[in-house]
Amino acid sequence: MVHCHGLDRLRSEIDYLLVIFTLFLLLASDSVKDPRWPSRTMRLREFLRSKVAIGSSTMSGRDVLIETALIPVALAFAATLIGLAWVIFG
Repeated sequence: MVHCHGLDRLRSEIDYLLVIFTLFLLLASDSVKDPRWPSRTMRLREFLRSKVAIGSSTMSGRDVLIETALIPVALAFAATLIGLAWVIFG
């Protein structure tokens, strides 16, 4: 069996990231039940029509949802273009 130090390092980095992610999820799930952080349930239609405070101004809920949804789509599109350029131009 061939021993590869690079693969061991990659596995340890992945384990480290999984531990951080797991701790984040545990803390987030615990804070949901905390009475100091009350949350109001809102229906989607109500959110889309509401005003959301952004920094020093407000935006409509519809605009916030569009911008939030566009971020991962734009990142995926950019990654695809970078990958294609790497394959084509090597």
